Amino acid sequence: MKSVDATCVICGSNTITTYGKFSQYKGDAYYCSSCDAFYPSQLPELADVISYYQGFNFNEPQGTFIRKWINNTLFTNKAKQISSVLKKHTAGNKLLDFGGGCGNFTKGFAHVGYDSWLYEIDQSAVRIAAENGVKILTEKKGLFDIVFTSHVIEHFILLKDFFEDVSALLNTGGVLVIALPNKNIEEWYRKVHVKGYLDVLPERSMKDLKENPWFCIDPPRHNYALSSTTMRMLATKYGYEILEDFTEYCNQGSFYHNSQYSLLNFGTFVKKPWRFVYNLYITAMSVITSKKYPQGGENLCVILRKK
Repeated sequence: MKSVDATCVICGSNTITTYGKFSQYKGDAYYCSSCDAFYPSQLPELADVISYYQGFNFNEPQGTFIRKWINNTLFTNKAKQISSVLKKHTAGNKLLDFGGGCGNFTKGFAHVGYDSWLYEIDQSAVRIAAENGVKILTEKKGLFDIVFTSHVIEHFILLKDFFEDVSALLNTGGVLVIALPNKNIEEWYRKVHVKGYLDVLPERSMKDLKENPWFCIDPPRHNYALSSTTMRMLATKYGYEILEDFTEYCNQGSFYHNSQYSLLNFGTFVKKPWRFVYNLYITAMSVITSKKYPQGGENLCVILRKK
């Protein structure tokens, strides 16, 4: 790693080092020690990002009636858990699922009593959500008591654009929920996940990854690897108060879709029993590791209030 003459696109400092070139993307991975974040030296163009996500159909509910019922039940239960956190901070009922793909969370929130709406740039996902009875916000207009975002912020080209978008849709005093990949995870037992991100920066070693993790940067999909330090800085910069921040481990989270795959992959488990055993191992290790490193889960959750 070596210092470079550059200004951080997140916090504006000049404490930047390069971690070398990406394996499947142009430019280098830059790390800012002031805000503890990674980002690419060459950010993608807006047209490329929009094109990348058209037809993405994130978390499309599909398959048999039973699979769809399991999916709906899962996200309704997740919404109940999230609601128990939200009710500590707001009595508001009008909620926007910002960047919510095919609307699984949006529908879950509706099932537990919220006036929930979806905003999404993937028009194919929007059509799927509408067919499933989800209410669609077609323009970035209106004010909400709660804006919920799950694994959205890291996909933005500029983080200031994310905060400008959600702030324009949130009442003063309203609650913003940001769930995102945790840069500094402690889930090293997830061999496939770890190797996938080690391979993103081929010039770096496992020792480098453990000393300063870069989960989950892989542009143009994930343009940032962010930490709780980054989120505290961003909250102050854009006029928010942090109410809570915590992490969730693999297969234990409510604020993220991850456990969806485990519950719906029955066919894979039947054909490849070792996958089922491996999933049990991952789940058990997640429970054990979370006791020692409560802030080391893959999913970082930050609850903020707009000042």
